Amino acid sequence: MSNEKLLQGFLNYCTVERGLAASTVKVYGETVRRFFASIRWSVLRTRERDVRAFLYSPQRAHLSARTTGRDIAALRQFYKYLRRDNYITRDPMARIDSPKQWKVLPKSISADEVVRLLLTPFPFPQRASDIRDRTALEVFYASGIRVSELISARLDDVKLEARTLLVTGKGSRDRIAPLGASAIAALREYLAVRPLLRPDNSGLLFVNRTGKKISRQYFNQLLARQSAKAGLRRVSPHQLRHSCATHLLDNEADLRTIQIILGHADISTTEMYTHVALKNLVKVYREHHPRVRSRPAMVHCP
Repeated sequence: MSNEKLLQGFLNYCTVERGLAASTVKVYGETVRRFFASIRWSVLRTRERDVRAFLYSPQRAHLSARTTGRDIAALRQFYKYLRRDNYITRDPMARIDSPKQWKVLPKSISADEVVRLLLTPFPFPQRASDIRDRTALEVFYASGIRVSELISARLDDVKLEARTLLVTGKGSRDRIAPLGASAIAALREYLAVRPLLRPDNSGLLFVNRTGKKISRQYFNQLLARQSAKAGLRRVSPHQLRHSCATHLLDNEADLRTIQIILGHADISTTEMYTHVALKNLVKVYREHHPRVRSRPAMVHCP
């Protein structure tokens, strides 16, 4: 079988069976094709030395450890697929480790700064779109979900009485995100005015004025505007998500609960926390998230 056919089988496996994001599948394909160009023979006959020659060739000396680590991850998954389907019996990636690299986390903003951000007044009287925007910010910080997960959330995913949101994350894996009192109160207010936005029949939770899904760019711009109004440096969605985790940790929430709430994609890490029961997850969240217990009064411009 040709290298290209093996690659197409791998990419189909990543898309259909593993449910990986299109961007991830694209990166995997680009990396494997670059590797093919370096060997010029059947990938089924490659050895560890061939992989090392590709990864650490003089032409790649300028690449960062992060880039090399990403390429190693792609090749590791490719060879794991080949072995899984019995194309090979020995994995040439078995003794190749990812390069050590510094993990730089974004700076979080304080809990007080989050309050300023979330309570910065919108125009008054508020339009339905203003209530939607404030609710989106509340839910995003309360749940620690990704922007892609927020804008894809559906009405049926919200359970107001249980104070939870069903989230479909990376790899089409579902998880439960607990919500605090502030987010639930905001959702009740928003759901009452959502019909004014003329939503279509998609069932999406957050819709724009034409009834379609709000975009990632719109949410980024919304967060940037509210940051400026609150007198803060521009806060990115990733920074606010990181702040949620930091504030939980600061209030003595355990790392396993935080890992599950954030829905990290690393399989080996996720498997370590699968024994944490949902009941305990919600209990720990409600005890430690700073905006669970009460919702401050809304602040309006005169």
